[in-house]
Amino acid sequence: MKRISVLLILVILIVSTRNVCAADDDHSNLFAGATEIALNSTLEGQFSTDYDVDSFSFIAPESGYYSFFGSGGAELRGHLYNSSYQYMYSGDTFRDKQDFFIVAYLQKDEKVYLKVDSTVRMPQSYQISAVSEVLPFDRIIPSMSSVFTYVYDGELKTVKIPIRFYSNGRRLSYISKAYVYLMNISAQGLIRGQAVFNTESLELELDIYGETDSVLTVNLGPDISTKITVRAEYQEKQEEPAIIIVDPPDIIEPHQPEPVSPDPNPNYPRPTKQFRMGDCNLDNQVDLIDVATLLDANALSQFSQQQFQLADVTGNGIVDLNDAVMLLRRVTGSGR
Repeated sequence: MKRISVLLILVILIVSTRNVCAADDDHSNLFAGATEIALNSTLEGQFSTDYDVDSFSFIAPESGYYSFFGSGGAELRGHLYNSSYQYMYSGDTFRDKQDFFIVAYLQKDEKVYLKVDSTVRMPQSYQISAVSEVLPFDRIIPSMSSVFTYVYDGELKTVKIPIRFYSNGRRLSYISKAYVYLMNISAQGLIRGQAVFNTESLELELDIYGETDSVLTVNLGPDISTKITVRAEYQEKQEEPAIIIVDPPDIIEPHQPEPVSPDPNPNYPRPTKQFRMGDCNLDNQVDLIDVATLLDANALSQFSQQQFQLADVTGNGIVDLNDAVMLLRRVTGSGR
């Protein structure tokens, strides 16, 4: 799976539901003098030197969603931390990257910290505010609610599941990353692999490397969630069918010479002495056309001995539906 810097990553083996940075003394020192933000209020700030970093705190008066806005002169950034000084997520920039916007779901009396800085090292003034948030969507729906796949021993299988956002039954074409950063993923059951949410394509990407039978729960706070069932089974790799040499039989008796007539289709590939097992129509390709030929009773009635030998994919001396099923699995790679 391609690594993308904006991905929210969950390693399901340890069932981690949030990207967490370890707390350290620098963070505790930074937030020791944090200025408290009241709900629905705006604070003025000032970077007087090139390397200023300011800190703020907020205590949720009720359980619910909250937004933190920052507006400055040049590429202002906001970073949210929990009460243990552990990193939660950063703001999604908008308005030509001059501001930041962070959304969080907080329990009543939960305390968070906000670190504010800028990617442009220059003095500037800015404003910070905290308000109650109403999500612009009320439902998330995955493109598939159940996934089944085969995996090879020792190899990784990636499955991508688009997640769609709806409001009052209407699908939304755009969702700010600030809302998507709320997404948490948990797993219940047997699973080997990891889940990654791509905030650019809005896809849940599953990396599976072993037998899996699990239910994933995807939620954005307690109000919006969906479940996806994931199953994966081991499959042995199928070897490529061997090329066999078949001598075309002499089916024309000496006293019944074959009439000579112009070839109605001179561009059609003529049979040669080498064909792959399953090439029922003798066109030097083993594909779905051969499967269809095996399932066509009229075509079977006109098979030559050579075609019957090639059609006997199971090698049991009989050409029947089992040969068509095995050939279909080989052609499509769907396994046993």
